[in-house]
Amino acid sequence: MEKTDLTLVEKLGLLNERSMQETASFDEHEDDDEEAGYRAFVVTRQESRRAEMLEFLIKTGNSQSFAYSHLYRAEYDPSEGIKLQFSDHEIQISGRNLRIGYRRLLTQRVIRICEADTPTVKLARPGEAVVTGIEVNERE
Repeated sequence: MEKTDLTLVEKLGLLNERSMQETASFDEHEDDDEEAGYRAFVVTRQESRRAEMLEFLIKTGNSQSFAYSHLYRAEYDPSEGIKLQFSDHEIQISGRNLRIGYRRLLTQRVIRICEADTPTVKLARPGEAVVTGIEVNERE
């Protein structure tokens, strides 16, 4: 056995440490981790995993999901937000600090975009991504 070989315990420790670093730096969460607090963009932890569906969670509690396979255009404008064009729908996402979320959308790692309610918007830390509006419209 070479010195570079790691025991299973060491491998698990490294994976756990890496996972913790990713969570801290990217605010990535498991699909159903709702106890972590507000996150504008919920992202899969696995870099090799691409999401099949993208869920839009409205502050009222309603949600809609769309298949990434129907997303054919994405635009980002810091003053206007993110515009996503699906086959039959156009979605406008407004807020602040949305650039990193936009970049993750392009790699299909975002599984959920969450609109914040008014108190959450007010309590958001400087530099934190906050979605203040999600508009879903059918395309003509």
